[in-house]
Amino acid sequence: MSSGVDLLPLNSTEEFEALLLASRTSPVLLYKHSLTCDVSVRAINAVHAFLGTCQGPLLARMVTVQTERPVANTIARRLNLRHESPQAILVSDGEVVWHATHFRITVDALRTALAQVAPQAAATVSP
Repeated sequence: MSSGVDLLPLNSTEEFEALLLASRTSPVLLYKHSLTCDVSVRAINAVHAFLGTCQGPLLARMVTVQTERPVANTIARRLNLRHESPQAILVSDGEVVWHATHFRITVDALRTALAQVAPQAAATVSP
């Protein structure tokens, strides 16, 4: 078994809609990233560190807000969240179960959030 969960790009609203459906069987982590924000660098490092220790079930996708603004806006509208970046959003069964922005995106926060919706996945996340 490979180590970790990959953070793949999310490039279309159609992919986002498919992820909402997929969240019925597996939690989905959405990460909105800014190429021009220093805080985003720290946040993406935390997301990568978390995903590197996670064995799933978890689908993880990243939206770069500068290049995929329509996708970022659709996420905010469909999930009824204010758009921010960096922003991490955990979706289960089509609903937001946790979200954090800026300095609140940490390995521990991500681990705790995943444990709430997928205890079996959280058990495989190394501290």
